[in-house]
Amino acid sequence: MSESKSSRFSVRLSPDEDLRLQQLADDWQVKRSMAVRLLIQRTIQPLTSFIPVGVFTPVGDQQFKPMVIGGDHEEP
Repeated sequence: MSESKSSRFSVRLSPDEDLRLQQLADDWQVKRSMAVRLLIQRTIQPLTSFIPVGVFTPVGDQQFKPMVIGGDHEEP
């Protein structure tokens, strides 16, 4: 048994069958990508409602002092 698996299961398709098979594959990929997008939207949507708005918005020209971790917290 020296035959390879690919030669045992080879199938010859007519050009019309080949085109139809390619169309089915394309349709499947489109449906799969739409399903993945929908799944991502459903997963992310509940998370986005908890994101506060404006957290990273600067407030006027307020000067912020650098935070000192440890050591002396008194101003000079």
